Amino acid sequence: MNRRTLSLTPALLLLLVTGCGGDGFTSETVQVGAVYPFSGDSADVGAEIQQGLELARDIINGEHPELDLPLAPGRGLPGLDGAPLQVLYADTGGTPGGAREAARSVIGSTVALLGAYQSVATASASEVAETAGLPFLNPESTDPSLTERGYAWFFRTTPDDRTFVTNAFAFITDLNAERDAGLARLAVVHEGTGFGRGFMNLVEEGAPQYGLELVGEVVADGLPDNVPAGVAAVRAAEPDVVLFAVYEEDAVRYMQEFKRQDYAPPLIWANDAGFVSPAFQERLGADAAYVTSREVWSAALTQTNPLAAEVNDLYRARYGTDLNGNSARAFIGLLTLAEAIDRAASTEPDAIRAALTETHIPAEQLIVPWQGVRFDSSGQNTLGDGIVVQMFEDGYAVVWPHALALEPVVFPFPAWGAR
Repeated sequence: MNRRTLSLTPALLLLLVTGCGGDGFTSETVQVGAVYPFSGDSADVGAEIQQGLELARDIINGEHPELDLPLAPGRGLPGLDGAPLQVLYADTGGTPGGAREAARSVIGSTVALLGAYQSVATASASEVAETAGLPFLNPESTDPSLTERGYAWFFRTTPDDRTFVTNAFAFITDLNAERDAGLARLAVVHEGTGFGRGFMNLVEEGAPQYGLELVGEVVADGLPDNVPAGVAAVRAAEPDVVLFAVYEEDAVRYMQEFKRQDYAPPLIWANDAGFVSPAFQERLGADAAYVTSREVWSAALTQTNPLAAEVNDLYRARYGTDLNGNSARAFIGLLTLAEAIDRAASTEPDAIRAALTETHIPAEQLIVPWQGVRFDSSGQNTLGDGIVVQMFEDGYAVVWPHALALEPVVFPFPAWGAR
């Protein structure tokens, strides 16, 4: 994979304005900030998000009449006399404090912000933007509480975990109906911040409505020495389904420990995050196979969505790999923000915010299987949805819902010695 991992301080990143020299900030340039983890455990995710943003930026600034995307046919932002869009990056380090510092470092030079991958980092960065009265668009964080804070300047394009947990329950219900799977007992392994705890709360709240029972919970604290005990606790609960909401390091370590303990529950379902990071399959190899995960994107969608195929071809030609859920959502996020800035025909924050509230991008102009982008009064896109993918030798393939599935789900999860 062609990946660029950045380990720069926010001050140095202020010098990195992609696609322009110097500080790149002139009266003819519209500049937005992007605060992401370019160092730390999630640096590889930050790098792929940057790649998605760069492709979107270059489509906006170039001429791509062949693409039915917002702002693709012309050059720059027509509502602002063709002004080019530039992106100013700052490194969060994947921490709340780093996200706060990163947002503050770019906020005086930008008309809006995007970020910040981890939900806890997004919470901190968007708080800075809210205080400053600057639009903040979040393409990929899924903690439902982010849109429950009463913020006026926060907008999120991705579905949140309410949608994804509902998808998980529907997927399990279909397996029970179609495969006589007998899935009834759930265990959750989650990280300890808002992303993981919010996911856990939603599972606990929703499981009884689907005839499912929560029988185990393990909090993954990121410490390698605690993983064996965590896996032992999951095994002791005897679940039929193990649900994960963890980032990259814990995703890899738990799967490695599952194999060491020869533990193969009937179904492993991941809430994206670490299970779709670039390193997950690279580090695990064949041992990553047959995990299922929620997603919003799969390269397999290019077989049925010509626009997705065209955009993915551009991405692969540039970076040597396919889009994934992180880069695809970043791509959509920047296009959505730029479309609102263009429609506002202004760089004033109030005008951009007003335009975001009136956004309606139709499904036909998206590369993901959503019904569109339209924000409710809380700033949440109400037209997003998820898919379920399963890891095979050549990557993840869509296995649910049936209307989009290109492969039948392999069930149950194969025993380690039977592969």
